[in-house]
Amino acid sequence: ILKKGSLGKDSTDVTKITDYTTSLIHSSYDQYNPKPIHLLGIGDMTSIENCIPFGVDSFDSSYPSKLARHAQLLTKNGYLRLNKSKYSNLTGPIEEDCECFTCKNYSVAYLHHLLKAREYYTYSSLSTFHNIYWMNNYMKNIRLKILNDEI
Repeated sequence: ILKKGSLGKDSTDVTKITDYTTSLIHSSYDQYNPKPIHLLGIGDMTSIENCIPFGVDSFDSSYPSKLARHAQLLTKNGYLRLNKSKYSNLTGPIEEDCECFTCKNYSVAYLHHLLKAREYYTYSSLSTFHNIYWMNNYMKNIRLKILNDEI
């Protein structure tokens, strides 16, 4: 089941393995004393969305910071790949409605400049702040969907 330290070789395998293992956990549940199900190291949106219906309650992953280190920023429209030259003159934030420290204080063009100038520590920190903030909001929205029986 495990391949090179991963849970399967792609998100389909992650989903199948999670379905199987959570069914075993649920079959041994004490309905009066349920325990949370935590999925370690899974943090991409596809896997999260696929695993929540199986009763996975929490996740932790280096995914948001790994993306930031590789010049990828999370947005509601997908990944913003900051190493592309088209971002060198974009004077707005990563996302207009984002309230994170990075979006409130820095432009995409500035982050692009930091990346190209090899100011990796500053670039990576600011990008990671945004990605973690974005991921927290993403999970907040998923919790609301669960509460509203949409998932």
